[in-house]
Amino acid sequence: MRSPKKTAATPAPVPAPVPVRGPVRAPFPGPGPGPAYTSVYGSPFGSAYGSTYASAPAPAPAPAPARAPAPAPAPAPARAPAPVPRVVTCIRCHLYWWNDTCDGREPCNNCQADGAGCVHPKCDSFAAGTCKRGDKCKRAHEGDNFDSLDDFRKTLKRVGKKTDTRLVAPSVRAREMSAAGASGSGRSG
Repeated sequence: MRSPKKTAATPAPVPAPVPVRGPVRAPFPGPGPGPAYTSVYGSPFGSAYGSTYASAPAPAPAPAPARAPAPAPAPAPARAPAPVPRVVTCIRCHLYWWNDTCDGREPCNNCQADGAGCVHPKCDSFAAGTCKRGDKCKRAHEGDNFDSLDDFRKTLKRVGKKTDTRLVAPSVRAREMSAAGASGSGRSG
């Protein structure tokens, strides 16, 4: 038997709606639904025992409007840590273990407080930029602009051992004396 001829008056058959458990969700970018819409069992609509309902096919995604690619953000310049200024301890401060209170100027604060001559040791690689130790070198170089330099080819000497009791640095003594005088330790009478 032949099927009747389709004309404009005869409408095309419409497929029957398929029952779906849960709401129909919009299509997701990527290969499948997002993890928020997936059940514990791996399917957005199924259960542990399977589903008797057929899942509805997802509608085709709408074409995205053509956009120019966004320019990549410019990388932020990496901030280098502030360099620690290199302190060239004078020979006298090194001798008496006052390295931590020597400010490395000429004359340094300890030599200035005692009225002593301040002499800095000269590096074996005195020319600027030729020292292998670089910023870690504790001796004077050409660009440090010290007037009083002395050639010490050997290791600098010290008085006593590091664990021995030492003389108090003159700059610390001067600070303590000025603090004691400012606190009003004078006698009244």
